[in-house]
Amino acid sequence: MQCPGCKTIYVPRANYCSTCGRSFTGDGEDVQEAMGKDVLDNPELVRKLLNELIEEKKRKGEL
Repeated sequence: MQCPGCKTIYVPRANYCSTCGRSFTGDGEDVQEAMGKDVLDNPELVRKLLNELIEEKKRKGEL
């Protein structure tokens, strides 16, 4: 079988794509909705995470 999102080949029993994370069980939209709600409800946590990622890239010389 092939992931419709990224075209990675996956085993028929897989619940999600190991490459792009797409759900094959039909509950992916609910998960994405919940994640979107979390982001909107906690923008300060998202900002903190992004700042940490930026600092890490700076330390590695990638920015």
